[in-house]
Amino acid sequence: MQNPTDKPLLTLMVCGYNQENFIREAVEGALVQTYSPLQIILSDDYSSDQTFEIMRELADSYRGPHLIVLNRNA
Repeated sequence: MQNPTDKPLLTLMVCGYNQENFIREAVEGALVQTYSPLQIILSDDYSSDQTFEIMRELADSYRGPHLIVLNRNA
């Protein structure tokens, strides 16, 4: 039985495709969310620019409480 004060896990998804000029700000905005527990999915649709690399850099350097899932579609 779940404690009534337990909050449910929420998922926030940040998707990108060739958005290297904007993806850093979007991911940073997701990472500073204060709700917990939070799962953040960063998903790239096989961009031809640096979108996925920026996502990976931010995910690798993140040291906060949220669960980060990094995905790159083929």
